[in-house]
Amino acid sequence: MKKIISLLIITIGQLIPMGLLAQTTFDFQTGTLDYDGEQRPCITIRLEPETKEVKKAWEDFVKKEYKIKLRGLGFLVNKDVLSAEKVTVKALSDKAVDFRTKIVEENDHTLMQVFVSLGYDIYLGPDNYPMAFQDLKNRTWDFAKSYLNEYYNKQIKAVSESLKDLNKEQTDIRDDIADNEKEIEKLQKENEELAKELRELNEDLQNKRLELNRAEAAKRAFERKIVAERN
Repeated sequence: MKKIISLLIITIGQLIPMGLLAQTTFDFQTGTLDYDGEQRPCITIRLEPETKEVKKAWEDFVKKEYKIKLRGLGFLVNKDVLSAEKVTVKALSDKAVDFRTKIVEENDHTLMQVFVSLGYDIYLGPDNYPMAFQDLKNRTWDFAKSYLNEYYNKQIKAVSESLKDLNKEQTDIRDDIADNEKEIEKLQKENEELAKELRELNEDLQNKRLELNRAEAAKRAFERKIVAERN
């Protein structure tokens, strides 16, 4: 019977709306995959990170845990199946084994399947080599747990830093708006004072024009009187 374990990242759930939470679901199960035309026992993981990044992380993990070097990823090389053939892994068998992992992109997720053969057409499975298969399963689980914890922690940190920057930018803009409103208020008061001065100036101009008109009228009247007296 396949054992399916769903891992819910609580911390991410606190930051991401429920509509997006389904994208972070992590599945871990034992089953089979089609390899060399036959169904082979394997451990299957479905996870969110990009396929190439998962390959790099798994390659490092296997090197540390099992002391073997997986091949299939490197300069101008990016195979779907990473493998180490005819290697000794004491935790799995005293015999040389072929350690393989198929890692491919599937429906916007990464599908990872780990399987090990001890010889031609002999593969580790829960029925024929339960202890070795359980060790493989446990270590694969440890990889997934530690890798995803780090992956989501990095996401949380990156998003938190972005939120911090956005909050600062938001505060700066609000401060600018407040400063502008104060400046607008100040300019409005200045405009009101200038408008008052302009009204007073218009009154002065009007009065001076009246004075000018009166003076010009008086001069004309005087000139007419002088002409009349000469005649």
